[in-house]
Amino acid sequence: MPKPSNRHVVTAEVASQSQLAKSLTAKILGDPVGCIRDGLPRLLEMAQVEESVTLRAALEGLVDIFRAMAALPALNFAFPTFEHRGKRRRCAKNPQLDDLNKWCTELFCDMQKRIDQLLHSTLEHQTLALDILMRMSHNDSQSIIDYCTKFLVHSDSYELLEYFLAYLSYDDVAVFVMTSLKDEVTRLQESTNIRGSQEMYSSATRLLLTIPLPPLPTATTPKTLNEMQTRKFYTSLPPNTPTPAAVYGECWQALLSVPHSKAGAKQILEILAEKILPYLPEPLFLMDFLVDTYNFGGVLSLLCVESLLLLITQHNIEFPDFFLKVYNLLEPSILCTRHVSQFFQLLEKCLSSSYIPAASVAAFIKRLARLSLTAPTPTLPTLLALSYNLMFVHRHTRLLVDVKRIFIPWEEDPFDFFETDPLKTCALDSWLWEYTMLQNHYLPAVSKLAVALISSKFDRQLFYTPHFSGHSYKTLTEAELKRHNKPAPLGIVERKTLLDEPDDEPFSLWARS
Repeated sequence: MPKPSNRHVVTAEVASQSQLAKSLTAKILGDPVGCIRDGLPRLLEMAQVEESVTLRAALEGLVDIFRAMAALPALNFAFPTFEHRGKRRRCAKNPQLDDLNKWCTELFCDMQKRIDQLLHSTLEHQTLALDILMRMSHNDSQSIIDYCTKFLVHSDSYELLEYFLAYLSYDDVAVFVMTSLKDEVTRLQESTNIRGSQEMYSSATRLLLTIPLPPLPTATTPKTLNEMQTRKFYTSLPPNTPTPAAVYGECWQALLSVPHSKAGAKQILEILAEKILPYLPEPLFLMDFLVDTYNFGGVLSLLCVESLLLLITQHNIEFPDFFLKVYNLLEPSILCTRHVSQFFQLLEKCLSSSYIPAASVAAFIKRLARLSLTAPTPTLPTLLALSYNLMFVHRHTRLLVDVKRIFIPWEEDPFDFFETDPLKTCALDSWLWEYTMLQNHYLPAVSKLAVALISSKFDRQLFYTPHFSGHSYKTLTEAELKRHNKPAPLGIVERKTLLDEPDDEPFSLWARS
């Protein structure tokens, strides 16, 4: 009979130790008073191993025993609560406990120390420790959830967040985590270490983004989580527990009231209008964040436009310099960003109101035309379509393609490209000579749109600008290669062979038709 390998010997030993821990747990649970003196130290000793299967069995057994002791009135055992002190924790001790309970409390503290060690170990041990903590949280939910939240915020591991996502799918766990996260952000606001606080804000944002998006409340939505028929991790909840949507909005409002780095602000702005703004209890507080972020310039300013537009149109918030700021965003550099398509759609939406002065709209159109001279080819169809749509909506801006102006030399153009105020650019006195140059563009789609714009009577419907956006040089090349061009008419008879007969003269084949 062959000798078993070391791997099978280890596996058999692990299974034996794991089974021993489970049987010892069952024995103590069957007779807590008689077996606790010998059983608890033995389980705690087994919990010091590094092997995960035995370690999990021992810790789960310890947690089940302490929970069972707390449920027995005869033992008068108070389940110790967590108190967070920096990176270390301790148990609050009750001086009225008898000798047995004091001894059990000391063992409980030793188990906490072991869990702390696991949380600062490998990923496998960290996930095991989180499972044990969540198993303990049935007796001390908020205190342990607070500790788990602080640990996840101070951790840079995406794998841990993905693992903890299984618990965040429970609405009550998500509410407790967001409540703890809001308190942690409030505490960090008082910190003097600005750089460290911004790193913690980024970690808190990453954790909040991991939480599944709660449904928006309606008129029939209950006011508390206790009344909601949702998936819950705990059998009982504190009275008047708030709903996930309410806590989600309050947590984001706390996060948006603190300074963020450029990377953190960009991460927030990409989802702000769709996934954050509808949940905020006070959208007015968003203005400070948007104004501060807009001052960063570049892509961040582009991303602020959508949220600012929603605040103006849906919440009646005044922002007098909105169009002035949007106008000054139209620089050649924005045409090379990946958010340019989204920005042009928002720009069309901003300028679609008939209450905007025609001089301002004409300045926008003229600035788009000037940008088209140096713009990448994939963005040119969007610029032309957007200009057509704006002139279609605002009739007075059609003077820009007036046939009396279109042939005036470009040197006499009165438009001031460097003027920051659109009302002072003299755009209505100008003409779109830039688009006349695009009539000879090498790309047929661009040249056709330019011809249609310059000679248009504006009797057709608006262009759907998203249809022209999202292109690259690769997609444009592939589209041109797939086009089936009609054969050009020839003035000769096309022959299939060079010579039909051996004696034919070569030039006799090219007979006129």
